Amino acid sequence: MTLLLTVLSAAFALPPVPTELEISPEEAASLAAAEVVVRYRKDGSTSMVDVAATPAATMAAVMDLPARIDDIGALKSAEVYLDTPGQMGARWELGITVYSVSFHTRYDYDVALGWCVYDLDPAKDNGIEHAKGSYQVYASGAGSRIVYRAEAAVEGGGPEWLRKRLAYGSAQELLLGIKRRAEAG
Repeated sequence: MTLLLTVLSAAFALPPVPTELEISPEEAASLAAAEVVVRYRKDGSTSMVDVAATPAATMAAVMDLPARIDDIGALKSAEVYLDTPGQMGARWELGITVYSVSFHTRYDYDVALGWCVYDLDPAKDNGIEHAKGSYQVYASGAGSRIVYRAEAAVEGGGPEWLRKRLAYGSAQELLLGIKRRAEAG
C-alpha cells in the first residue's frame, strides 16, 4: 500500500505528458541536419533537437544540471541544493559582461516517463521575476528527441530583439550541450 501511495503521489506531482509536437517539413529538415529548432513567442519558446542516443541516456543528460556550466556561455555557476528521487533544486548564476543574476529553480521529474518540469523556487531569493518550463524526451527514429519549453521574465524585460536573441542562443547552447553529452555517454 505504501508503494502504491508513493507511486500515485509521484504521478500526480507532474502535469500530464503532452503529445508529441507536429513538425513542419522545414523543421523536419532542420532536425535531420542535427540543428536545433526554436519556435519563439513573446511569452515563451519551444525548442527541439534530435539526439543519437536512447531516451534514457538523453534524460540522464537533461538531469545532469552541473554539466550545463560547460554548455552555456553565460552560465557562471550551478549548485544543486536538493537531490531526491523525483525532485531537484539548483541555484544558477548567469553573467553577461557587467550584468549578473542568480535564481533558484525546482525540478520535478520522472525519468521513466521522460518528463521534467521546473519553476522558480519561491522559498529562495531570485533575481528574476518568472521562470518555468519543461523538458520532454521521447523516442524518435533510431534515437530520441528533446522538446524544451521555457518561459522567463527578467525585471525590466529589455527590448524584444534582445529577448528573442537570448531565447534562440540559450536554447541552442543548452540543447546542443545536452545532445553532445547524451551522445558521448
